[in-house]
Amino acid sequence: MRGIVSIGDVVEMNKVLQGQGIPAYVHLHDTCGSQFFTFGPPKGSDIQEVSEQSLGAAREKVGEFLSFKGIRAEFSEDGKSFWTV
Repeated sequence: MRGIVSIGDVVEMNKVLQGQGIPAYVHLHDTCGSQFFTFGPPKGSDIQEVSEQSLGAAREKVGEFLSFKGIRAEFSEDGKSFWTV
């Protein structure tokens, strides 16, 4: 069974990213039967696209955060989205 990520968890992940100075924001896309997440620029920023370096740091922190909760994330090939497995 896939791990369910609560809205509160998404808020916390974004706080972790912000606290670490990582200019990326996790967006939750709730679909029928599963959840899907994407990385985008932080809300209110002038950044148009998240850099590869920031994406790498965001993937690492999100992976750690979810692992602590017993949830494993699987990232897309381009690293801009993920889902739980």
